Formats: sequence, C-alpha cells, structure tokens
Amino acid sequence: MEIENVYRRINQFLGNDWKKLTSCKEFYHQLEDEKNKMESELYRIRSEIPAKIDETTRRIENVQSDILSFIDELKNFLKIYETGDLENSFEKLSTFAVKRTEFNKCLNYLKTVKFIENTSNDLKKFYQEGNWNKCVMSYLSLGLLLRGISSTQCTNILEYLKDVVQYWHKLLKSKLIVEYEQLLKVLNWPFVTRNKALPPLPQEDLKSKFQLLTKLLLETELPEELRVKPIVTSALTIDFPQPSLPIFLLLEPLRKRFLFHFCGNKQTNRSDKPEWMFSQILTWIKDHEYFLSDWMQPVYKGFTSSVKVEFICGLVKMVTEKLHSDLLQLQYDDILFTHTLDETLGFHRELTSNYGYPSTSASVLSVLTQAQIFVKWINMERKYAERRMDDMLNSNTAWEVISENERCKITECGDEFIILLSTITDRYSSLPRPGHRLQFLDFQLELIDDFRLRLVQLRIEDYMDILSSDVPAILNTLHYLSSILVEWGTLPHFLMLHHFKEQMNVERNDHNDSVFTDILELINHFIESLTREICSNVTLEISAKSRSYRRDRWNIMPLMNPDVELGLTLSGCAMFQVLTSKLHQMQNIIAPEIFRQCWKNIADQLCKLLIDDVILVNMFSRGGAQQIQFDVKRNILPLFAQFTPKPEVYFKSLLEACDLLCTDPSVEPDELPFEITALNANQVESILNRKCGRVLFAELT
Repeated sequence: MEIENVYRRINQFLGNDWKKLTSCKEFYHQLEDEKNKMESELYRIRSEIPAKIDETTRRIENVQSDILSFIDELKNFLKIYETGDLENSFEKLSTFAVKRTEFNKCLNYLKTVKFIENTSNDLKKFYQEGNWNKCVMSYLSLGLLLRGISSTQCTNILEYLKDVVQYWHKLLKSKLIVEYEQLLKVLNWPFVTRNKALPPLPQEDLKSKFQLLTKLLLETELPEELRVKPIVTSALTIDFPQPSLPIFLLLEPLRKRFLFHFCGNKQTNRSDKPEWMFSQILTWIKDHEYFLSDWMQPVYKGFTSSVKVEFICGLVKMVTEKLHSDLLQLQYDDILFTHTLDETLGFHRELTSNYGYPSTSASVLSVLTQAQIFVKWINMERKYAERRMDDMLNSNTAWEVISENERCKITECGDEFIILLSTITDRYSSLPRPGHRLQFLDFQLELIDDFRLRLVQLRIEDYMDILSSDVPAILNTLHYLSSILVEWGTLPHFLMLHHFKEQMNVERNDHNDSVFTDILELINHFIESLTREICSNVTLEISAKSRSYRRDRWNIMPLMNPDVELGLTLSGCAMFQVLTSKLHQMQNIIAPEIFRQCWKNIADQLCKLLIDDVILVNMFSRGGAQQIQFDVKRNILPLFAQFTPKPEVYFKSLLEACDLLCTDPSVEPDELPFEITALNANQVESILNRKCGRVLFAELT
C-alpha cells in the first residue's frame, strides 16, 4: 500500500511531461522535507503524550477492577433478593444505581477516547493517501466532538482533544495551502490588466478542483473554542475582521505588489498622488469581480455573506495602513493634506456606490477620524469655509437673483452658501461614528451663525431707499437659508443626528424639533425684523405722500349725480401712486412667501392710517363720504386684488368705516342696517359724529 502511494505521488508530479524528469531531484528534496517535518512532529507527540497515556492506562485498570467488584456485589444482591429480605434489597439497589451512573460516565469517557483514537488513525490514513476531502470530514467530526464536550469537567480529555484538533489543523492547513498556491499559479492569479498573457477561461474540472480546495480550506478553520483573537497592532485595524484563509491567500500576491509599488522607492509611491494608489485598488477589484462572484461565492454560501466584500475589505486594510502613515506627514502641508483628504473621501464613495461595499464595514475613514487627523480636518474645513464666505459676500453679483420658485428668490450668495453647507455634509455624512458626525454638525451650526452675523453687519450700513438697498436681497437670502434648513431637518441624516443629540441632552431637558431649531429661531427673528423694517419704511413713505389727502376738505365735497362717474381724489394721487409702485417693486424683488407677509402688513397699516388720520380727524359731507368710499372700493381693493382673491377681508375695518360715513345722519349706532365686527363702539360713535349732516341735524334739534 505504501509503495502504491509513492507511485501515485510520482505520477502526479511528473504527469505526461517527460521533461519534468530533470526536476526529480527537486521532487526528492520536497519529499525529504515532508518526511523530516512529520518525523519532527511525531517525535514531539511521542515526547509529550506518554505520560498522559500511562495515566489513562492506570485509570482504565482501576475502572476495570471496580467493574469486577461491582459484578460480585451484584451477584450477592441477587442472593439476598431471592431470600426475600426487601429492606436490604432496596438499600443495595440504590447503591447499585449510583455506581451504575458512575460506570456509564466511565464508559462514555472510554468511548470518547476510542473515538478520538479511531478518528486520528483515519486522518493519518487519509493524509497518507492524499484524500483531503475525507481528511477534512474526519477533522470536522473532531471539531463537532470538541464543541459537544467543551463544557465538560473532564479537563484531561478536553485538553487532549484540543491538542489533537490543533495538530491536525496545522498539518492539514499547511498541506492544503501548498495545493492551493500551486493551483493559483496554474490560474495565473492575480488577474492584473497589465498581464498581456491572461489565461483563457479555465476548464470546468479546474474550476471544480479550485472550489473543492476552497471549501476544504474553509472547513479546516479552527473550531470556535480554539480560536485566538488576533493581536491588534494598531487601533486603525481593530475594526477590520480577520479574512478567511482562501481570501488571505488570494490577497497575499496583491499585498506584495501593493508594498512594492506604494511603500518602497518606486516612482509610483508619491505622497502628492494618492489617487494612483486608490485607482490601483479599484482596478484590482474590477479585474477580480467576476472571478469572486462566479467561482468563489457559491463555495462561501453558508460561511460568509459576500466573498467580494471580504476581498475588498482586505484591500482596504492595506490602503488604510498606508494612508495613516502618509497623513501623519502630510498634516503639515495644507495643500497636500486637503488633496489626500478629498481623494480618500472619493475612494470611499466609489467603493460604496459602485462596488457594493457596505458603508457599515471597516473603511479608510477610520484614518480620518484619528484624533490628530480629525482636528486637522475640521480646522481645514473651517479655514476653507471662511475664505469662501469672504469671497461670496464680496462678490459684485452676490445679491443678484439667479433663480426663483413659488416660495423663494435665490440669490447668488445664498445659493453658494447652501452649496458650501451641502458639500461639508456630503464629506462627513459617511463617517461611521455619530460622535464625529456631531462634531461636524456643531461646526456647521457655527458656520451658519457666522453667516447670519455677517449679514447683520451688512444690514447696519446706511441707505437712502430701503427697497433699492441690499436689504431685500439679504432678506431673500435669509428666507432661502431658513427654508432649506427646515427641509434638511427632516432628512434621515439630520434626524439621526438629532436623535443622538437628544440622547446626550436628556439630563438637560432641552428638547428641540430638529438640530436646526435654535439657529432657525435666530434667523427667523432676523427675517421678521427686516420684514417689519421694510413694511414700516414703505408705510412711512406712503404716509408722507398722504399729507394733502389727509388734509383735504372732505366736509364740503358735493354729492355727485349717480350718472356721473367718480374719479380718484386728486389729493390722493401721490399717495396711491407711491402705494402702487412700492407694492409692485416689492413683488418683483422680495421672495413670494415674504411678500405675502409684507402686503398684508401694509394693508393693515393702510387701514390704520386712513381710519386714524383721515376718517377720525375730518368731518365728512355726504359727497366726502361718497368719495372716500369710492377711493377704497374702486382703487385700494382692486390694487390688492392682484395679490389675493378676497382683498376685502384685509380691509374690513376700513370698509365698515366707509359704510358708516355713508349711512343716514340720523341713524343711531344700535339702529345700523348692517353688522359691525371690525370696529369698536368708540370708533363707531366717533365716525358717526364725523358726518356733517349728523352735526347739523344735532344742532337743529
């Protein structure tokens, strides 16, 4: 049988190629090395095991003696039982039950020892025959046994089984690795695009052999009970899982290439060109993507979720270690640091978006979150953002409207600032730890507040005409910023950060609707302040132009014939012209949502102006009452009808005042033919007293 094994090994080595005869010497040395290793291993076992064997033999002899004694006692028990002495019989029976349990344990112990011995003999036989499939099956049975007795108190047999499992693991692993590496050479692994002589698609039998060896390597992994956690040499690699043995072997030649090109004196190892390194890794992933999914993924079913992800993870680990070394030096050069940072983020984005690498897996981002590097990163973001804000606010076209929608008018400055914030968000949103993302969020909130304060400083500048100044553009910018922040507050990214922030503030009882609540309050307060200022400024100008209208002789205006068409009061032309022009100017330059607030505010102020400064301070003839009612209904209402289908809703008090002026002079407040809801009793009484006819009627009576 041994001779047949030798023949088989020689035939397997030589095959049908007679030219390999020249390599017989090499084959001889290979066999010599194998023999020496096996003899060394056997010598070690023979030197360690004898003591355990002797101890086990003594225990077996003791158990055998106990069993013989137990048989004799059992015979005596039967004699006592036959005499009818039940009391002594029950006492003996309980003793026998205890001993029987002990003997069963001994029997199981011996069966376990026998199983280990028989399985080891089978392994030796299959190993010598080169039957790796049966070797691994026997090895797996030892692993199952180890898992089954891992909690036993029989420490000796447990340690013995662990030694046996580790011995065969080491032996099988080394042998299968040799076979696997030889097969990889046949496949011309790795499949780099530079290689001009790429092998043709391998045959099915080669594929089957490769998949079988891959499966055997996976199954020869140590049982969970014997695995030792790898020693972590760097905090950077703590999140990177240990690759399975087949993937480790596939990565090894790529690792050597990577070290050769990017960690030595080669011209490809340039700190100012990190994109070369990233591009190479992406190329390797692309070159081996089909092989991993078609050849290996079917084998890995049940072992890991994705062999491709495991392969990429191994490549990313190489990059991570290299990148950490580079960034420690580049942090003193802002340009190179920023360039490497951008390329790193782009590389991670490429992996997750185009190659299916999970964002939750270990990544190169762990380098960027190292304390020293992370602080440098945020400082660089702050430096760049401040420079960008200076440029955008100093631009000659900063306040030009570049686009608009039904709610906002978007200025160049506002658009660039939102782009700046979005870019920062895109850069840090993929960071795995919420603590790092929250630090960036705090930086963004500081940036927004800084932008708000810069706009406050610009607002303080003097101006002649508020609508011709930068104030409306500042208002539009703030409104656009506010609307965007409200939308962002509902996005998953910021909702998650809000959740983490609320958890941190749980003891402060400081709960907000979103991460932007506090800064939005400041922005909206500024918006309201500017809106009131614009409206007050416009109302003040209208009031200035209304002087002659307010002082007109309302008490002597004649009542016009119904057939004669009335016209706008001449003294009010200037006021109405300013009102019309300002409203249309505001509509053109202010965001629609803000303009709605403005015209409502101006409508309210106009009502107050006409009631308090015209109607309540002048006497009105019937013609004067007719005229002011015409001015309101035929001029003011149509003007505001451009902004709302029901303008009368916003001038209710003014319309009621006009109706009061046009009633019969003798009508008392409680006899009015219509209901008064917007004016109070004092206003009603005062307006009724403003009518000349009523005064004359009172004097006559």
